[in-house]
Amino acid sequence: MKTLPLRELLRRPTLVKQLTAQGDSVRVTDNGKALWVVMPDVGEVPVDEEDEAVRSEWIEGYFDDLMLVPVTVGPALSDLVLESRGDR
Repeated sequence: MKTLPLRELLRRPTLVKQLTAQGDSVRVTDNGKALWVVMPDVGEVPVDEEDEAVRSEWIEGYFDDLMLVPVTVGPALSDLVLESRGDR
């Protein structure tokens, strides 16, 4: 595993791309402390259909609840501009 400081990652992101394309993992550090490990892709990750069903159900419920929240309408932008100019 290669180690690169964050500054080097920001300056030369293609280096990380090259290293991961070769199959190497890259540890990114900041002031000597590890932040991330960038790893090469190992292919498709299998999807658990039960987890997907639970996630979809939660999302649907979240948006159903969100639609119940009343929408408050504030003043129009033109009214705010007039007020800021002292025209009102």
